[in-house]
Amino acid sequence: MFFANVGTPPRRPRKVPLRLEGLETRTLLSGNVTVQIGRGSAFVLGDALSNHVQLDQSNLGPGQFRLRGLDGTTINGQSAPLVFSLTKDLRIDLQDGGDQVEVFSATLPRDLSIKVGFGDAIGNTVNVVSSTVGRDLMIVTGDTTGGSGNAAVVAGTKVARDLSMTTGDGTADGGYGIYVLVSSADVGRDLKIKTGDGTSSPDSSSVGNSVQVYYANVGRDLKIRTGDGTSAGDYGTGIGVAVYSTNVKRDLRVATGDGTATGEYGEGISVALGSNQVGRRTRITKGISTSWSPPPSSGPSFGIS
Repeated sequence: MFFANVGTPPRRPRKVPLRLEGLETRTLLSGNVTVQIGRGSAFVLGDALSNHVQLDQSNLGPGQFRLRGLDGTTINGQSAPLVFSLTKDLRIDLQDGGDQVEVFSATLPRDLSIKVGFGDAIGNTVNVVSSTVGRDLMIVTGDTTGGSGNAAVVAGTKVARDLSMTTGDGTADGGYGIYVLVSSADVGRDLKIKTGDGTSSPDSSSVGNSVQVYYANVGRDLKIRTGDGTSAGDYGTGIGVAVYSTNVKRDLRVATGDGTATGEYGEGISVALGSNQVGRRTRITKGISTSWSPPPSSGPSFGIS
């Protein structure tokens, strides 16, 4: 099974944070992203190819940011990183193609929005790590049809207002169809996670749709809503949701779609909560769970030879 019973930590250590998601080997040429800057804000626009960009502030002055293109991605047609100043919002929209965005050790003055589109057979990945967002953080990913599926990670990060994470449908060649992780994060107001339908191929212990929240502080409500989840691997899980060691000032709500596990010893839906502090109500709503069942025994034979 993917998760242990309520009150105990997850059974498999490899699911415990922190795990940053990476894309499979790229089969398309990496493209170009265009950066437009004006009135203190910046807009990063990708193309229809597979873009990979990384934002940081290492060894830069206050309010300065560095955007790198990785895996052959160019910035404004150049291979060199772009350094720019920011006093307001940063918007990243890499469009379709199977994209990867990494934000490391950055302090954003106001809103940060990250959007990646249709990930085709490559997958989408967004990682925001060890950063601070002055107002709202919004992450949106489109659908994927293979590769690494859909992955969104926020770890060691402080968000002054709302954190919203929304994924499209995710299909992976193994591992996780959809993987959403919030770990060691402080959210001033609401934390909302919504996933599409997740499907993972026949890989042992695979998970169709996974949402995990660990060691977080949420100033108001924590709401998790998943789509359906399907796992075809042995010991797999259709939908796995875990919330551990998290403080929620108001309501904690979890609602799942239907979960199906077709491999041996699989579990359709697993929701595990443990060591949380919730100020008001906790509500869990599950869809239909279809788990693996052992074949019926034929029983002993009493025939006469």
